[in-house]
Amino acid sequence: MIVPERSVTLSRADRCGFWRGLTAPAALCAAARCHAESTLFFPLINFIVYPSDADSKPDCRSVMQSVKLGTDHASALVLNLNGVGAKGLEAHRQATTQCFDLGARAEPPFHVFPTAGNGYYAMLKPLPPGTYELNFGGVLSTNVQAVTYTLIIE
Repeated sequence: MIVPERSVTLSRADRCGFWRGLTAPAALCAAARCHAESTLFFPLINFIVYPSDADSKPDCRSVMQSVKLGTDHASALVLNLNGVGAKGLEAHRQATTQCFDLGARAEPPFHVFPTAGNGYYAMLKPLPPGTYELNFGGVLSTNVQAVTYTLIIE
């Protein structure tokens, strides 16, 4: 599945933009306008586990174990900016240290506990003004992600 191109603009107040990944196997092509002082943080690929229905009552330990297993053995991790690739991306794995409520900050709030996340993340320091092509993604047993952004830094 290819997600159609879309545009994203980060305001000056949004000094650190977090770009979400995709919720299903897909490729995303998008354009983003960012201010030169913006730091960009995004998942190469990640995975979350939460109760699947109202009758499901997993404990935090089992959710943490499931999300770890779902993220083990990542492959094809990629991050490149204007064709220059980053190395050692396997070292950028992060996991939540405890379970959280996925719906706690929603409007209106709702309850989705326990939730845990695990994945591979990257952050780009502010870039000088110009146009860049950013590619990132990876493969898990549960998901494939391939993202291309045209970054317009102003």
